[in-house]
Amino acid sequence: VDHLARMNKTAAPPEQVMEPALGWMMKTLDLQRAILCLRDDARPLLVPRLAQGHKGVVLSRHFQIPVEPPGDLFGLLCAKQADVLISDTADPLIDQRLPVWYRQKVAAGSFVLLPVHHDGRVVGMLYGDQHEAHAMHLNDRALTLLKLLRNQLLEALKRLLPALSEPPARPRCDA
Repeated sequence: VDHLARMNKTAAPPEQVMEPALGWMMKTLDLQRAILCLRDDARPLLVPRLAQGHKGVVLSRHFQIPVEPPGDLFGLLCAKQADVLISDTADPLIDQRLPVWYRQKVAAGSFVLLPVHHDGRVVGMLYGDQHEAHAMHLNDRALTLLKLLRNQLLEALKRLLPALSEPPARPRCDA
């Protein structure tokens, strides 16, 4: 994560920060695959921007996550700014909330999801999975490192999406 912080301090292109960040996430959690989705303002969706791991690029195209209003479990978790580890996607309470495309195409046994927010607005999502249920374990150190990783990604995204760095426009009053 220190390497990513140095890259951000030198204003490295966001793409140069995103790729090692996703790789770090893959290696640290021993993931099957990891996907970074970013907001597409033309449509209120999170869309895949980068994927690594087993069939990551192929499966990432299914990650079209509605965020306004949230249309599935992923969008809801992002809207609630909820970092979550789902240990068993076959659990009936989880399975019924997963989108059909996820159950049919991705079918991971467990996954971690970290929404990326700026000023209360969903701007992205980090996703990583394991084939087997209960295969993923996050101790406090790993969770702290993931949050630091997300913060470094957000710093890079601010350069990619200039509107994130600007304060909201003040309402204009024409009298």
